Amino acid sequence: MQYKTQLDERMEKPNVLVVDTVDRHILDALENYGAAVDYSPGISRDAILKVIGGYQVIVGRTRMPIDKGIIDAGEKLRIICRAGVGIENIDTEAAGERGIKVINVPGAATESVVELTVHLIIAGLRSTHPCVEDVKAGKFVKSLGSELAGKTVGIVGFGRIGTRISQVLKAFDAEVIVTDLKDYREKAGEIGVEFTDHRTLYRRSDIVCLHVNMEVNKVPVIGAAEVGMMKDGVMLINTARGKATEMKAVCEGLESGKIGFYGADVMWNEPPKDETEIRMLRMRNVAVTPHIGANTKEAQERIAKSLAEELVIALEGIKGV
Repeated sequence: MQYKTQLDERMEKPNVLVVDTVDRHILDALENYGAAVDYSPGISRDAILKVIGGYQVIVGRTRMPIDKGIIDAGEKLRIICRAGVGIENIDTEAAGERGIKVINVPGAATESVVELTVHLIIAGLRSTHPCVEDVKAGKFVKSLGSELAGKTVGIVGFGRIGTRISQVLKAFDAEVIVTDLKDYREKAGEIGVEFTDHRTLYRRSDIVCLHVNMEVNKVPVIGAAEVGMMKDGVMLINTARGKATEMKAVCEGLESGKIGFYGADVMWNEPPKDETEIRMLRMRNVAVTPHIGANTKEAQERIAKSLAEELVIALEGIKGV
């Protein structure tokens, strides 16, 4: 789309604070529109609180939560922009009370998250992470793995990502079963997977993949009771959010052998700081990546282009208001 090069005379030049690293497309769109952009990736929360009162727009990613304190201090704040998929690190209730628009791009990173999920599944089946570390340490020892073909994979959460991962896993000849808070039996039938209830999924699955929306699921979907329903040695894959599972339940499941492998792109604290998290990271049957699901060149470019358009539309919407 064509971006405006100057602002309507009714509106003062908008000031935009960017608090995380973002793709150049977003910065260019803002500058072409005529916004005054302060690019400050890595800025601290205290520093934000001191300056946010002078900005109409704040742009961030995962690193910096836009909480009620920041929102309250942003006297002129009109737009909060999340350069990514989820908005769980934004206090949307506080923003709503102020009439502040929150924008994000939920579908732009689907393929990247799906590919990472498949990587973690195969890493667990073939023990690639400990094998790589062994080879680097001079231990050239072969491990006996398993194939994905023929395994029953349970997908918890059948939205955009859950749907796409189901399609991809079928190409590996896995048996895919899915569940969701919503009744998606018709959609499941259309792509050739089975829709079932949560309990049945946990009991039947060799691999359980979490793709839940934690803005909808306010409490963990996997706790001690759910782990107890699963097969002995189950693989648990979490590329949703750390808080989709109870930390203690996962750790105890790993220590008892009930959970044979935990692969995740998310943790309860990022970076991890709880003693239980640190203990889990030392386990050979745990593989964790540092929340890189959307962090591919292609996804970031899609996010940036889509968000640039959304930002300009949002700026147009607050002109003269």
